[in-house]
Amino acid sequence: MFSPQVTIPLAGRLRGQYQLNYLPKELRVRCPYGPSDRTVGDPAPESDTESRLAAPLHDHIEATAPQFQYRPLESHDSIRILTLSPGRPNDPLRGTLEVVRIDSAGVYEPISYAWAEPGPPNCRYEIFLSDGDQERCLQLRGGNLFAALRRFRSQDTQRRLWADQICINQDDLGERNQQVQFMNRINANASRVLIWLGLDDEDEAESAFGLIYQVDGKLCDEAEEKKFRHQYTQDLDVQSSREWRPLDGLTKRSLVSDL
Repeated sequence: MFSPQVTIPLAGRLRGQYQLNYLPKELRVRCPYGPSDRTVGDPAPESDTESRLAAPLHDHIEATAPQFQYRPLESHDSIRILTLSPGRPNDPLRGTLEVVRIDSAGVYEPISYAWAEPGPPNCRYEIFLSDGDQERCLQLRGGNLFAALRRFRSQDTQRRLWADQICINQDDLGERNQQVQFMNRINANASRVLIWLGLDDEDEAESAFGLIYQVDGKLCDEAEEKKFRHQYTQDLDVQSSREWRPLDGLTKRSLVSDL
C-alpha cells in the first residue's frame, strides 16, 4: 500500500550525475490523499481530491465567530506554537496558540509550503482559535496552508505545529521582521519539518515519487545504470514523455522549483 506520508532519500548519485541540484537530500512528503485500500497502480477514485478536501462552506457553523486578535509576544526570544485540534477530514480547523521560548518549545513540527499554491475550492480559508472561554476566527491568506492543515490534522490526537501565517502576526511588521530571524532556529529545534507540495489535482504524486525510487535503484547498480543510460540517452526523439510527465510536474511545483 502507498503510505500517505513518506520520506524520500534522494541519493547523491541521482542528484550529482543527472545535475538535479535543486533536490534536497531528503523530502518528507504528505501525499495528497489519506490512507486507503488502494494499491500502487490502482486508479484514483473519482473526484478523490474534491471529496476529501473541498468541503462545502461551513454551513454547520453557527454565526461567524469574532475575529482573532494577537497579543504581543512576551519576550524577544518567544514564538507561538499552534496546537491543532483533531478532526475529521472536512471538519473546520480548530486549535490554540501557545507562546513559548524558542529553545524550550517542546516537540513541534514546522510546515514548509508555498503561499502561492491554490487551495481547495468552495471553502472559507479560516481556523478557529480558542481565546480563553471564547473561540475566535483567523482568516488565512490563501488556501494552500488551509489544505496542508487539513491533511496534517490527526483524527484523534492533537498536533503541535508551526506555520508562519498563523504563528506570526502578519499585520505587525516589527514582529514579522523579528520572527524571520528565528527561522533557522525554529527548524533546527523541531522534531521534523513537514513539506507540503500542494494539492495533487492530476493524481501524479504517486507516479512521480515512484519514478524517483525506480531511477535511484538503477543508479545504485552498475549494470542497471549502464542499461538505464543507454535506454534513456538513445533515440530521445522517439521516446514517450508520458512516464516522465509526473516528475516534470513535481519539479515545477513552487516549493521544489525554488530550491
